[in-house]
Amino acid sequence: MGTTSRLPTLDHGNNFDGLRLIASLMVLISHQFALLGTREPTLAQGMTLGSIAVAMFFVMSGYLVTESWYKDPHITRFAMRRLLRIWPALMVATIVLALAGAAITSLPLHEYFGRETRHFITFNAQLRPMYTLPGVFVTTPANAVMSAVNGSWWTIPLEAKCYVYLVALGAIGLRRRAFSMLALLA
Repeated sequence: MGTTSRLPTLDHGNNFDGLRLIASLMVLISHQFALLGTREPTLAQGMTLGSIAVAMFFVMSGYLVTESWYKDPHITRFAMRRLLRIWPALMVATIVLALAGAAITSLPLHEYFGRETRHFITFNAQLRPMYTLPGVFVTTPANAVMSAVNGSWWTIPLEAKCYVYLVALGAIGLRRRAFSMLALLA
């Protein structure tokens, strides 16, 4: 007899995917101003569409990561999950960009794969973002945004610090106290 097939469903129990899509579109709109060399318009209180989107991403991430801590408040396991969330993808992106840079650099390959490219890989591996590769995007205007191979890496050290703060707050038990929300906001 016939069986009914069910499509797999994604049951996240929240609407964060939709909010992430909106925030991503806001970032794209925001970045086009910098890429075109124009000033991004400000909204209320000097905030830009991009700054609002970044705040949205950090609030959503903070909520989800805090939920992860509540489900398993073990410092070592939490730290390993956070490290595995950031570091492998960062290393893949770093190595792919370093190799792709070899295809477009204005330098000879023996110069390109010198000290600066090794520093690019090493610093990013240490969660200390390095944004430029030697000889890559040198014909763009003298603008840090335009010469960066991945400008969004500025968020990685901030994200790592937030994880450390969350573990510290969780470890000392502030999450159980009434003033915990004020401490988190501060």
